[in-house]
Amino acid sequence: MRMNVSLPYRPIYQTTDHNIILNCPRISGKSYEVSQYGAYAKVTYPRHDGIVFRANANSLLSSVVNDTLEKFVNLGYGARVKIRQQPLRLELDGGKSNIYFLGVSGHDKSRVRGFHPKNPLAFIIGDECQQISDEENLKHALASFRRYIDTNVAYRIMLCGNPHEIKGHWWNVFAAKHKGVEDYTHITSTYLDIYNLLNDADRKNIELEKKISPALYKFMYLGDLSDINGGAYPSFKRERHVITPDEAGKVFAGERIHTVFIGGDGAITHDMTCLNFEAIMTSGRMAVLEPFIFNPLTYGRPLAPSQLAELIGLYMRDMERKYGLQSNYIPVYFFIDCASEDLITQLQYELDGYYNVIPYTRKNVIRNTSTVNNVFARNMAYIVDYGGYYDYATSKWVETDVPLLVEQLENVAWKNSRLDPMIPNDCSDSFAYGACAYFENPENLNLPERAEYYEEFIRT
Repeated sequence: MRMNVSLPYRPIYQTTDHNIILNCPRISGKSYEVSQYGAYAKVTYPRHDGIVFRANANSLLSSVVNDTLEKFVNLGYGARVKIRQQPLRLELDGGKSNIYFLGVSGHDKSRVRGFHPKNPLAFIIGDECQQISDEENLKHALASFRRYIDTNVAYRIMLCGNPHEIKGHWWNVFAAKHKGVEDYTHITSTYLDIYNLLNDADRKNIELEKKISPALYKFMYLGDLSDINGGAYPSFKRERHVITPDEAGKVFAGERIHTVFIGGDGAITHDMTCLNFEAIMTSGRMAVLEPFIFNPLTYGRPLAPSQLAELIGLYMRDMERKYGLQSNYIPVYFFIDCASEDLITQLQYELDGYYNVIPYTRKNVIRNTSTVNNVFARNMAYIVDYGGYYDYATSKWVETDVPLLVEQLENVAWKNSRLDPMIPNDCSDSFAYGACAYFENPENLNLPERAEYYEEFIRT
């Protein structure tokens, strides 16, 4: 059996450790080497099965499955392998053994608990682990798979991922804390290790990135997080995602509001109370319209929850008059920070029963910021700049050079794997609650028109 293995990846075959973490940046040869190992291990242990998993199963067939099949061909075993479905797998020698390809993410963290391979496992490979929602999800999947490992062979559990641009992302933390741990081998590699194998287009573009954007170059191609500015929302770009009311008429021409999600962060003492009116259009995109903002520092004193709820009631009556929410049967959902329990209770009492006021409890900062970044990276949300906002406490119009939400999205930063508490984040948090309630819910892709539009942005 002849194989070409790049120097940084030779420990996969040589180490006596059973657990291997590969935290390597883009274009580092990781995908090639991992799929090659899958084919090698399957040929080496013909009466054992293997598992390859990702966050989502629908991306496996076009990538890892075909890559692994190609490696079987390269090793001279292509005629013995067939692609099968339900479950997705590579079947060897007419079904005597298999490599299974599974998705593990989702709200049900034990979704793979009922999986049973045909034979004992010789390897488990996690691909693109940084895309999995959190460490708990990964550990639930591994717990379900490990019980089938044959410990009498030189088994491997390999977890592969790319460094995440959010420094405090769980995958970055997970990879770092397992360095030097017993029975763990940590492998890093970059494009420099396989430079001679790259085509001219890759080489030219990497060198160009090195000149025009050194920090991005170091992150994407060297896996170096030191020059990342620490901003929590690097995917947000003011020039792309902030539009005027006139531009909004063009961007959303021919569309109507399908549903409204209102994310809310309630004040405690000196913090602002902020509600973001997040209109989901019929294309599936989000238009962030007029906000409700109460700043106790500007007003001179905080307000009781009952007083805030009364002002929010006035705000909603204005939004009803402008957008015809009830007359057009537009569902409206409030997702208020669950810490604002008194405000939630008052809103449920104050507002018309048409509105749904729901405590937002899924406050995982890493997951929420990652979701918001994905939303902006796919151009699925636009913030409409009205030049200011109406202050319902003072009954005055407050002019702003830039919406407070935009200001916070650009300034909120990480500090010690948490959002820096010294930087205001009331508006950005409230936006995240509404955005995550919508975009983390798979139902938001179900309507054909919205699903098609969403996929267009993914392709571009």
